[in-house]
Amino acid sequence: MLRLINTFETNPAFVYDRHMTVLFANSLASVVAPGFAAGSNLAQFTFLPDLIDVKADDWFAKRDQVAGVLRDLLSRHFEDNEYLDLVGQLAAVSPDFASAWASQPASQISGDFLFSHATTGEYRLEFHLFPLGDDQGDTLAVWNAFDPNASNALRVLSKL
Repeated sequence: MLRLINTFETNPAFVYDRHMTVLFANSLASVVAPGFAAGSNLAQFTFLPDLIDVKADDWFAKRDQVAGVLRDLLSRHFEDNEYLDLVGQLAAVSPDFASAWASQPASQISGDFLFSHATTGEYRLEFHLFPLGDDQGDTLAVWNAFDPNASNALRVLSKL
């Protein structure tokens, strides 16, 4: 799978597991967002206080999407200690997570979010989630440009 996503030169892409830990990612993914790098946990990146970006215009949509995906993964796979530890950690340190978790938001298989980089400024990307159909609950996430501004941003970032 890594060889496949590495061919996406202007599309950030990564695979995450049922605990939302990124298993592997192409180089552009980690440039777009450090939380997309291999080994990162998307839920922790979204909700832990030292990593959170609540100033983003679409913060509530981002938090609801991540909480919804985490809840969907629980409904499709058995609850285990790693999952319980993750939810417990996030609920203990993040009121935003606790609020989103309690509201039981629905996750989306596609949508768009705002990103920002010091080199390019703000740009909007669309995401598409593709469950890989294995018993492990892995999901491929592919991002693409929302508009010409985002296309330009991705071209610039792919050269960093």
